[in-house]
Amino acid sequence: MPNFVSTKSGEQQGTNCTQDQAKRWAGEFPLTLLNEALQKLAPCLSFKSTSELVKHYPSKNKRVLDRLLHDIGMELLMFPHVRDSSVFFGSRYGVSPVSASTGASTQGASGSRPEEAGQESGTSAAGTTTASGPRAYASNDPRSVKRALKRFIPRGLGRDKVVTLCNELKNINIEKCPHAFCFLLRSVFELSAEAYCADHQAASGPSMKKGDGSDKHLVDVLSEIKVHLTKNGQDKNMTKRLHGAITELARPSGLLSVTSMNQLVHNPHFLVLPADICTLFSKVMPLLEEMNA
Repeated sequence: MPNFVSTKSGEQQGTNCTQDQAKRWAGEFPLTLLNEALQKLAPCLSFKSTSELVKHYPSKNKRVLDRLLHDIGMELLMFPHVRDSSVFFGSRYGVSPVSASTGASTQGASGSRPEEAGQESGTSAAGTTTASGPRAYASNDPRSVKRALKRFIPRGLGRDKVVTLCNELKNINIEKCPHAFCFLLRSVFELSAEAYCADHQAASGPSMKKGDGSDKHLVDVLSEIKVHLTKNGQDKNMTKRLHGAITELARPSGLLSVTSMNQLVHNPHFLVLPADICTLFSKVMPLLEEMNA
């Protein structure tokens, strides 16, 4: 498989993924899916084999392969997409399927992108399997949390530790270690708040400190950040996006609130259940994304 970040004759190969994605995908990447996609793609690009196709990367078909690798890593392309020509071929990859009988290239029936389709798989009126977008998971399914974290890419200065802790979050089994997940999540929120305040300090943005120099409570800082992000409520779309997050984080009895995450450390009787974490995570994630955008 082509290397995302190594150089070949001094040229950087992959340019459509971050360094963090490259490191993670080097250790965790669905190679069987990649192999099947390359086998289907090679003849369409006039190569006799996948090894010949890879050998000529990045001098030939760099854009197509970079996009293919990125989509697989982000779970935008899955087995049903590869096996359905109307989805796999089209405007996203700019190639047409090859007829098995004649070897001639034929135009795909649809130019839809993998991420623009609906369910992962289904059955047509004729009884054949259809393919579409990434598989959806229930809000109480740990896989929905893992997918959200996989697509979360922190940006900006002072966020090295945010990235490190998020990588650890992705590897935690929520069903087995729900409290470890919450401990890290609490740390990620505080580090993200500090970084956001630092970003906007020069423009009189939110601050981690009170006027007397003492530390503010994290929930108060997050509330101020929400006000700053929404331009004091004038940005209606942002207000709507962050409403669930700040409501959950500021609610003392909320299971993923700042109060509850503190109680995990100090209260010997306070426990959380994995299903509760998964259900509420989608509410607080938008604020985490906006603080690191």
